[in-house]
Amino acid sequence: MIPLPFQLQQHLKRLDLTVCTAESLTAGLVSSSIASVSGASAYLRGGVCAYTLDAKADVLGVDRALASACCCVSEVVAEQMAQGVLGLFKADIAIATTGYAEPSAGLGVETPYAFVCVKMAGASAVILVEGPGLGRTEMQAFVTERALQLVVGMLRHL
Repeated sequence: MIPLPFQLQQHLKRLDLTVCTAESLTAGLVSSSIASVSGASAYLRGGVCAYTLDAKADVLGVDRALASACCCVSEVVAEQMAQGVLGLFKADIAIATTGYAEPSAGLGVETPYAFVCVKMAGASAVILVEGPGLGRTEMQAFVTERALQLVVGMLRHL
């Protein structure tokens, strides 16, 4: 099987599209995966690692009150992150990730979970990714893989 970053490259080149990322939970792993393929500068416009509420609001334009109310982890926050990064990089496709990489007793999070949003002209998708039993770095890698699977799946049908 062809690795996901190579599949993404094939689809982006075939369709002459560009991509950008807005990452919180994955902290740059999605961008790093995309850039691991030689020639990625032809379609990877850039990425933002927006790990804090301030970064999400100030850089990506996420609604501060909404994000604060859900500790920056929701479907809507992921969508707003994707929309914001599209505006920054003027790309055709945005991939956004936000979530909890590990349990957080203080926030009532027992199982790591994340929201992944892929947004492009005429199409948008948000998925919930759960990682019961996964450690922090395992969850980050798992969400990165699911994000790439989502965007490749969407592009496959264009």
